[in-house]
Amino acid sequence: MSVIKDMKLPSSPPTGMAARYEVAWNEVVGEQPPWKQKIIIENFEVISGRHVYHDKSDQRIMDDIAKEAIRRAEGRK
Repeated sequence: MSVIKDMKLPSSPPTGMAARYEVAWNEVVGEQPPWKQKIIIENFEVISGRHVYHDKSDQRIMDDIAKEAIRRAEGRK
């Protein structure tokens, strides 16, 4: 399900650091229990191009997931 309907997707897959971040993000989210995956995927609103979680506990979960994805992506060679 696309959040932004009229957004054009890149014609080629990401490379370099973008690819590392994407792989790390997918790994971290995939390792989470289903209830956390649901929060990450469904409980946000896009405001001015940013994902906003109105519930503070949801935002905290998202922040922790993002930090772990960044740590993994930047640790890859």
